[in-house]
Order: sequence, then structure tokens, then C-alpha cells
Amino acid sequence: MRYELINEFDVAGASADDIWAVYSSPDLPKFIVQLLPTVFQSIDVVEGDGGLGTIFHLVYPPGSKPLTYKEKFVTIDTRKRLKEVLQIEGGYLEMGCTFYMDSFQIFEKGCDRCVFRV
Repeated sequence: MRYELINEFDVAGASADDIWAVYSSPDLPKFIVQLLPTVFQSIDVVEGDGGLGTIFHLVYPPGSKPLTYKEKFVTIDTRKRLKEVLQIEGGYLEMGCTFYMDSFQIFEKGCDRCVFRV
């Protein structure tokens, strides 16, 4: 059985290129922990430089489900403004899923507007 969830968020006041510049940055995990300290306890680089193939260890606050997992950047496509992250250990895999991947894509919607698809 396969399930796919898609959410889209309109972003006003920033172009798709501006949002992609932040989202494609190797420093994104640091930004996420700083901006969302109640959502993420830590995001550490296990292997890599923040680019394609990088493996991260994510830890959520106590009581969260899942509490921790490792994920790997498997796609970073600047032309399509697409980033795909494959869960490789723990998390939903530990809960019985055989495959779990997040896909993030940014679409232009005008000069200072875009759509962020998750």
C-alpha cells in the first residue's frame, strides 16, 4: 500500500529563487533548529557537507513520535528547485514503513511570490 501526502503553501514577499537560496543552503539544518527550537532538539551532520548524499541525524523533543531518525539527501535539483530526503534509519521505518521520503519543491508564482510544495 502506498500513501502520498501533498501540501502547498503560498509564499508572498519572496521569489522562488530567494526561497531556494535558503532551502538549498548547506546551513539549512542549523537555521531550522534556530528557527524552530520547540520542534527540533537537534539536527546533526553524520556524513557529508550538506550537499547531495549528506546524512543527517534528527532528534525531536522528548515525547515526539518518531523521536529520532537518520535521513539522506538523495536529490538536489537547482533547475527544478527540488530537494528529496530519504529516511534511512529509525523514525517511520522503525514504526513499520518500508519506505519514507520527503519531497520539497518551490515554484515561481510571480516576481515576489512562490509556492512551496511539501
